Amino acid sequence: MGRRDLKKWGRWLENRWPAAGSLLQRKAVQRLSEDLSPEGIPYLVKALAVPDRKAAIMADHTLRSLRPREDRECIDVLCGLAMSDPGGAAAKICIATGKRPSDPAESCLFLVVTRQLDAYFQEDDQFQGLSLAYEGANRKIKARVLDIIRSGDRRFEGFFTSRRELQQCSEREILIFLEYALRQGNWPRLFKAFLELPLKYGYPLLEHFRTSGWEPEDPELKSLYSQALVENSGEAFPGRAATTPSIFDRWLEEGESGKWDRASPQELLSRLKEADPPEGAGIVAALAKKGTTEEIAATVQSSPHWLVRLAGHRTGMVGHPAGEAQQDRVFWVRELAEIGNVLEFRPDRATPADVERLATAPPKAFTGKLGAVRRVLRLLVNRQVEVGVHEPMVIEADETAAMMERAD
Repeated sequence: MGRRDLKKWGRWLENRWPAAGSLLQRKAVQRLSEDLSPEGIPYLVKALAVPDRKAAIMADHTLRSLRPREDRECIDVLCGLAMSDPGGAAAKICIATGKRPSDPAESCLFLVVTRQLDAYFQEDDQFQGLSLAYEGANRKIKARVLDIIRSGDRRFEGFFTSRRELQQCSEREILIFLEYALRQGNWPRLFKAFLELPLKYGYPLLEHFRTSGWEPEDPELKSLYSQALVENSGEAFPGRAATTPSIFDRWLEEGESGKWDRASPQELLSRLKEADPPEGAGIVAALAKKGTTEEIAATVQSSPHWLVRLAGHRTGMVGHPAGEAQQDRVFWVRELAEIGNVLEFRPDRATPADVERLATAPPKAFTGKLGAVRRVLRLLVNRQVEVGVHEPMVIEADETAAMMERAD
């Protein structure tokens, strides 16, 4: 079937089906079934729900009859639709007939998302295929995988044993790890996370440390631990919601989603010059994801668009926790970046220059809720520069049991 014919018959399934007679409905499904193509599969799936029973049965028979070798591309499309709607008709057909994506890694992801877990563990008990497909999946699919992993099946304990650095994990993965470690009272692991994660994650742990009764065994770490509790002074976490408006976070998330992963930093910088401010904010997030250079930071900091400059502060690309954003000419950059710089700053990347900036910050910078966070950060920054590079924390099997136990 040509592309023109596909559009013709597919249009009946999408827009004009209710007005079409049963014979025309059946004719559309018949043509799509006779001239199978990957582009026609979504139309056949939609036809499963049409009022005309004979047309729906015809579409169902066609989809169930897809052959793994001859109709491989069509099955891949059908399985993709099944993963997008694991409770829908496409998923039911795939499960009932044993259909899977042709790519081995995608097949692992498909089995997990459609909850065919016994079949999955027979093929990928070391999580190699699932981990590979998971990294390239979109946000919705990743969310479904994490929900399934957290549902209580202990066979998933080793999902993150690929030894990825904690800093490389997504925000949700980090929060799952912290949630589990708190439930288990794994204070050594939590304290290690506190030392290296941005304080948007680490600072709220101080409240739990204070009531835990736990202390590090190492004298040096014990001293640091005690000082952090003193600097905190029981001040509550300022709250991440105060850093930037939610719509701004969505622009950043779009840039971090992977849509520009294939573009080089120079290509992104060139695009940044022509982009409108919302797109520019996303490009800054994409650049930060790739790694910052002096050229990139300078370009972002000198942007004529204040949203782009704010994105630079929000991602940690420019600005410092001592309050350099206060020099920006735009009020909202000064107000919003001030909190963002502190909460997003990574202590494990601290330099002697950061120590100097915090040491020379005005006294008012260390007052109030944000001042308490900055005092704790100053403590961690000083330690990082004195001690030097330490081994990055990684998520291992004992930590990922968070995904196997339901929250109380």
